[in-house]
Amino acid sequence: MSEFTSILLRHAEAYGAMECADAVKLCYQAEFGGEHLLRHAEAALPLIREEYSSAPADAALSEPCGERVSRLYLGPAREAGLPAETVARLFFRSAQERGGSVGGFLQRLSDLKESIDAFPFDLQTLDRFLAGYDFSALPPLRHSESYRRLYRPAYRLISVRYEQLLPLLCAMEDLLRKKGRVVVALDGNCGGGKTTLSELLAPLYDSTLIHMDDFFLPPELRTPERRERGNVHYERFGEEVLTPLIRGEAFEYRRFSCRKGGYCGSVRAEARPVTIIEGTYSCHPYFGPGAYDLRVFVETSPEEQARRIRLRGGEDCYEQFRTLWIPLENQYFAANQTRSQANLIIRT
Repeated sequence: MSEFTSILLRHAEAYGAMECADAVKLCYQAEFGGEHLLRHAEAALPLIREEYSSAPADAALSEPCGERVSRLYLGPAREAGLPAETVARLFFRSAQERGGSVGGFLQRLSDLKESIDAFPFDLQTLDRFLAGYDFSALPPLRHSESYRRLYRPAYRLISVRYEQLLPLLCAMEDLLRKKGRVVVALDGNCGGGKTTLSELLAPLYDSTLIHMDDFFLPPELRTPERRERGNVHYERFGEEVLTPLIRGEAFEYRRFSCRKGGYCGSVRAEARPVTIIEGTYSCHPYFGPGAYDLRVFVETSPEEQARRIRLRGGEDCYEQFRTLWIPLENQYFAANQTRSQANLIIRT
């Protein structure tokens, strides 16, 4: 059974009054996401604001409608503390992830036909509905009147990549309301997805993104004893970044390049409402308990970690990670209880 077939069956069970339009709409959303709505991007925020206060909250926060796309329900998002502006940014950036094809849409419709027994309509009814659909123009579909009346759908489509960030976004929004600023650290396994998540997160806010790779331990400090305490120049990070950051001041830090074996320029950073520190050792105990507002541990399975590292650098690269860097990281996590002390855990 394909992943999309499982999604079809879950929707058929949850929404027992689905009509052909609703099931075909699900196939359409799974294949094309919200791309067709990009031309109306300027109207997204006013429309979301209009729906926000009255959207029902008796649903899950999000629900998959495809392998790459989920429905983010406005009422639960409101109750979870996500502002309409953040939802609009999630929706718009998700819609920019273009993809989908007529062939893919047709395959999803084929999956729907294979699962027809789970739905309250038969194959002949579905075929008649599809006979009236313009496959050359591929217009988006509306939910049926009965579906809107029974289930009161009020949602926006977002990428599943953003879905895994929702707990973090809710926590950040709460801190922004209380403090006006938030500093987030993403620690965790190499190949775990820290950089990818941080690069998804940063454009959603007026933010500064800092990579711990810029503070890699320089050659003169790479003794076995020092590596056991963390393969990062944490003294320099504390001095150049954390000290002015905690004071709310602008700062400038040097970037270390592993490839060049030395420093390669500097970065000037202004004090912004959101600061994101990503990279293994970002939650090093040297920085103390008050360095960050939120600590996030990002992890993945050993199999997926190996696959990603091989994809990034090949077999030789993975062998170096397997024998040197991964054991050092695991020793650091165990010694400092990095995972258990995190505010949130994200598994990618």
